[in-house]
Amino acid sequence: MVVNRDMRYMLVLALRTLRKNAAMAIVTTSFMAAFCFGCSGQRCYENEDCKAPRVCSPSGQCVYECSFDPDCGEGFQCVEHRCAPHSTVTIACPDDMVNVSDVFCVDRYEASRPDATSTSAGTDSAEARSVAGVIPWQVTDNAAAEAACAAAGKRLCTSEEWRLACKGPDSTIYSYGDSYDPETCNGIDAFGRKNFHLAPTGSFSGCTNEWGLFDINGNLWEHIAGGSDQTVRGGAHNCGDSAALHKCDYVPGNWSPSALGFRCCLTPDTSGEDVEASAGAVSPRAPRGVPRIPGGGKPGREERPSPFAA
Repeated sequence: MVVNRDMRYMLVLALRTLRKNAAMAIVTTSFMAAFCFGCSGQRCYENEDCKAPRVCSPSGQCVYECSFDPDCGEGFQCVEHRCAPHSTVTIACPDDMVNVSDVFCVDRYEASRPDATSTSAGTDSAEARSVAGVIPWQVTDNAAAEAACAAAGKRLCTSEEWRLACKGPDSTIYSYGDSYDPETCNGIDAFGRKNFHLAPTGSFSGCTNEWGLFDINGNLWEHIAGGSDQTVRGGAHNCGDSAALHKCDYVPGNWSPSALGFRCCLTPDTSGEDVEASAGAVSPRAPRGVPRIPGGGKPGREERPSPFAA
C-alpha cells in the first residue's frame, strides 16, 4: 500500500498523541485504519440489503438461509440456498387459522386475550385467541407469547413460517403487494402522524394476502419462535418509517421496538383420518417460482370484509 502525505501526517499525529493520551490515540489510530484500509461492512436490516441468494440474518449479516434441507425445519426444503415450502399432503386448518402452502396453519388474526373486546385488550392470560374485532394482546417478552400459544394448543411461528405467511404466494415485499400503501395497514400514516393508535384485529380489510390472514404488517410487531424483542417482525402502528419497517423481510436486529404482539402457528396431524378428512380441501398455491409437490390449484383471492364494515 502506498502511504501518501496525509497518511504519514495522521500516523505522526497518532504517535504524538500516544505519549499524551493513550485513549485518544486509540480513537485516532482506529480512524486512521479505517481511512487507510477501508470501512468495515455495514449491517443489513432486510434481504434487499444483501446480494441474492443471501439473506439478512437477525444479527445483521448477509448469509445463506440454508445449505441443506434440515437447515429450514419441518415442511421446508433448501432450494438455491433459500428455504421453500415442501408439502406432500393436503392439510386442514382450524377455522381461526389459514392454510399456508399445505405446510402449516397460521392464525388469521393477531393474538388476543380471551376476554378482549373492541375497546379493551382484556386481562385474561389463559390462552391466545385468533378473533376479529378485538384489541390484540401486547406481551412483555417472547416467553409470554410462546406460553400463550402453547396454552391454545399451538406454537409461535418459526422465522421461515412467518416470512412465508407474510409474503404470500407471490413473495411480495408487503403482504398486500410490492409497493407501500400508507392506508392499507395500520402504520404511522394510517390515521395521521399525530393520531396513530392500535386498532382492533381485522380493522384494515386490505391488509391481507391470498392466504387470508390479516394485520401481519403493522398494528403490532410479532414475535417468532426462539426469538427476542430484537427479532420481531412486521412493524407496528407507531413505526416512524412504516414504509421500511413494515416490510416482511425487515428485522430490527440491534434495537428493541415497542408495541410487541404475536400470532400462533400449528402443524396439523396428517396421519390417519386427518389426511382423509382433508383430501377434498383446496390446496393453496406455492410461492412464486417455487416448485410444489404435489401440484395444487390456484384459488382466487378471497375478499374478506372488515368486521367494522357498515
